[in-house]
Amino acid sequence: MKKLTIPSKSMEETLNLCKSGISQNSYKNRLTGAMDEFTKLSDIYKKDAKCGTLFNISALPKGIDENTNIIADITKKELVNLYEYYLRNSKKPGRSIYDELYLSANDQCPFCGGIGRPRNLDHFLPKAFFPQFSILPVNLVPSCRDCNMDGKGQDYAKTENEQIIHPYLDKNRFFSKKWVSAKVIQDNPCTIEYYVSPPSNWNINDQERVRTHFHDFDLAKRYSIQAADELSTIISQRKGYMKNLSEDEYSNYLASNIDSPLFINHWKKVLYYCLSNDEWFCSQKF
Repeated sequence: MKKLTIPSKSMEETLNLCKSGISQNSYKNRLTGAMDEFTKLSDIYKKDAKCGTLFNISALPKGIDENTNIIADITKKELVNLYEYYLRNSKKPGRSIYDELYLSANDQCPFCGGIGRPRNLDHFLPKAFFPQFSILPVNLVPSCRDCNMDGKGQDYAKTENEQIIHPYLDKNRFFSKKWVSAKVIQDNPCTIEYYVSPPSNWNINDQERVRTHFHDFDLAKRYSIQAADELSTIISQRKGYMKNLSEDEYSNYLASNIDSPLFINHWKKVLYYCLSNDEWFCSQKF
């Protein structure tokens, strides 16, 4: 849900750099011979990701023999190892691309909108089922542990509405339009509840996709936890040096925080939008 800049390295550049770290000539030659197919598959991936149709790419069956040829005469095992040993390996030339992709997130996981810090690169289409994309840069997304291990895992979409948001290539509407909302739960102390509210003019599949993304990464709970600390500070300020502000003045103050440079669906921007428009909250002196 946080957009990342599309990687600068192409599939061809990435494969060539990985090949430069391989000593076995027969393996290198087979990779060279398959270059056109790698490039063709890369183009298909990017086209589908932009259109929201990655689910159309067929996954390998579970339990398929790792020595099965996937691209030309390149096996599943070799494709997986291409990532493990020649892109991720810190001693190989391909590691420079791994590091470039990892640093591109600026220490903010794009899946959860920056509340987690990336720990590694996640295969958007998991390499266990889509080994042909094991080193494709746009398939490698910096991800925090919660999103990679507890959220997405090895899952992949089988229908359009099951697709999570692709940080590099997905539709601009997911990054430029507001679809995360929040409401105040009037309690003592009050709390914030986050939910999904996509624009009504979106098609049904896009509406379901943001709901899928929000649910799969458990963002309602994770955002509410983040909001609790911020809310504690806000209430403390209201009880202190802001206690004499009228309801309208206080609402305007809260609204002034909405114009921060944070992206539109950031939990904090959504929080201030929620609070500034909540009459009950703005009238409280706590």
